[in-house]
Amino acid sequence: MFPPRTQYVERSGRLIAYQVFGSGGMDLLLCNGMSSNIDLAWDVPRTAARLQRLANFSRVIFFDRSGTGASDRLPLTELPTWEDWADDMRVVMDAAGSMRASI
Repeated sequence: MFPPRTQYVERSGRLIAYQVFGSGGMDLLLCNGMSSNIDLAWDVPRTAARLQRLANFSRVIFFDRSGTGASDRLPLTELPTWEDWADDMRVVMDAAGSMRASI
């Protein structure tokens, strides 16, 4: 089960990387940091343990925002806005089949 398979969903011609794991009663949308990578996060024992603990009580939807981590890069002239990142969340939730999630 760990690390989970990385999947990709397209938004505006670019791919957004995400993982879904856990089977708890609620969905938890976990947005990775600006300089992180969902694939590499599992190589850090403390982070992997934290992610596994979250999976004990929730279905975790873990993703890299546009321009970060395992998601497609963005040109410096196209830095994302807060609205772009909100759209990333919506597209990832749709791809994961989530109607409602805690963030």
